[in-house]
Amino acid sequence: MDQLLLITFLERLYVIPKIIKKKILVLGITFNILLLSFFKYTDFIILNLNNFILHGINFKGVILPLAISFFTFQQISYLVDSYKSETSKHNFLEYFLFVVFFPQLIAGPIVQQKFALKQYADKNFGKFNLSKLLFGISLFVLGLFKKVFIADHLNLFASNLFESVANGHNPLFFEAWIGSFCYMFQLYFDFSGYCDMALGLGLMFGVILPINFNSPYKSLSIIDFWRRWHISLSDFLKNYIYKPFKGFIQKDSFLNLKNPRQTFYFIIFPIMITFFISGFWHGAGYTFILWGIYHGILVCINHVFKVYNREYKILNMEQLHIKIISFLITTLSVNFGWVLFRSDSVSSAVVIFKSMLGLNGVQMTPRLIENFPIFEKIFSYPPSGLGWLGNLNSEVFIILSISVIIIYFFSNNMERFNFLNKNNNGTNFKLSFSNGVFVTCLLILSTSIFWSNITVDFLYFSF
Repeated sequence: MDQLLLITFLERLYVIPKIIKKKILVLGITFNILLLSFFKYTDFIILNLNNFILHGINFKGVILPLAISFFTFQQISYLVDSYKSETSKHNFLEYFLFVVFFPQLIAGPIVQQKFALKQYADKNFGKFNLSKLLFGISLFVLGLFKKVFIADHLNLFASNLFESVANGHNPLFFEAWIGSFCYMFQLYFDFSGYCDMALGLGLMFGVILPINFNSPYKSLSIIDFWRRWHISLSDFLKNYIYKPFKGFIQKDSFLNLKNPRQTFYFIIFPIMITFFISGFWHGAGYTFILWGIYHGILVCINHVFKVYNREYKILNMEQLHIKIISFLITTLSVNFGWVLFRSDSVSSAVVIFKSMLGLNGVQMTPRLIENFPIFEKIFSYPPSGLGWLGNLNSEVFIILSISVIIIYFFSNNMERFNFLNKNNNGTNFKLSFSNGVFVTCLLILSTSIFWSNITVDFLYFSF
């Protein structure tokens, strides 16, 4: 409640001297960061103190409040916008609705005030809209199907890889690649499925939430990937961390701006800081931090290449074979990053990387030889029963094939519901009998899976 009162007070900052406004801004941001740090990073800090400095600190652990990571970023964006007088005119009730509106709070998208408050202030807000209700139900069901039918089935095989490595198993070449791609697709369908459900719930209440995914695995570069993946997080990091930090170092830098090559410092350093924060925001662990640094390095390399390619015309990026190579490099780079993201420890990630690179030998497992005997002429294979793929059936190839077809050969739900058209969000999906039957069948199939034992929590619930 103190936080709400503070924010409400910030609405009247236009009558307060700028120096006082800045102090209130710093106080509000500090409060949010300390709150997030206590709940999310205390265990990590105590663990490292016990390992490296002190010993025997008894701490029972802190229970992480649901949605605190998303809630904190949402609050910080409001504080900064209020300080810069960029908030639209609104009352306390509209602000309160902005804070507590629940569909997106648990796992995104991160909603900024400029996207929500204008809708709440609209004179037509709150009026019943049958089209939005039906669109919302359809989008919710499609998201639910992505989660329980595709993501949760992929989890069966992805978890086998990472859990077996955590228990000391060295995976084979194909185990590592199949398991890593299962997790890559699982994370997409799990996270984008939740966001589809959140957008669908929002539409049911007459609220249009920002899109969070736009076919990220179709990207031709790592920069393009971050324009399509977790879009609301990328926008927050760009507007509230990258741009302010870049502006600060440009203003106060000791570097000579007359040399164009030195401008790379103003690109690389802010990018690395931004992605370090992104990694640490995702989780309190070295794997998350290294994942953020890894993507920061990739984005920096991508930016440097774009500058040199623009200047020296090294490659024609419009040629088909260059696009194919760019797509493959991006896909493999993202997949390697997800291995680091998912692994229980850095050492576990290294074990999987070695297997993916063939350093543990390229061997087939008995079940794959049984299903695909032609491979026996190409690869060696270990004794029966070695490795978790030894008991693998053809289901993994079916679910992976379905995933590939949906991701790479179909339009995404944001395109299907016309969410990419800012002037016509969610109102272009054709309401027809056939679509109604299709959505109903998906709903029946999805709910029936709840009776099985394969459903798992949304992956981003833990962030």
